[in-house]
Amino acid sequence: MPLLRRRRPLLRAAAVGGGAYYMGKRRAERGAAEAEQDERLSTVEEQQDAAPAPAAATSARARSSISAMLALPRLASLRSPEARELSFDGCGCVMIGAESATSASS
Repeated sequence: MPLLRRRRPLLRAAAVGGGAYYMGKRRAERGAAEAEQDERLSTVEEQQDAAPAPAAATSARARSSISAMLALPRLASLRSPEARELSFDGCGCVMIGAESATSASS
């Protein structure tokens, strides 16, 4: 009776060892990815805790937009024809339309 030996014991051991190596490598990668994700989450939480400082910048931005809104009526008054004539007369400039009107009336 011949002894029953496996035909390729080295190949089988290499396959099992390779599979175990690959599984261990994947597990280590997942652990590193989870650690990196936890670090990013803690960083985001720290940034959210420090969020009140940008609120002051937002309120300053809001104040500047409010002051711009309050300046709009003054700017709109400059668009009126009377205001334009006063501003041009004050600086000694002559409007083209006014110049042709004075030359036509002469």
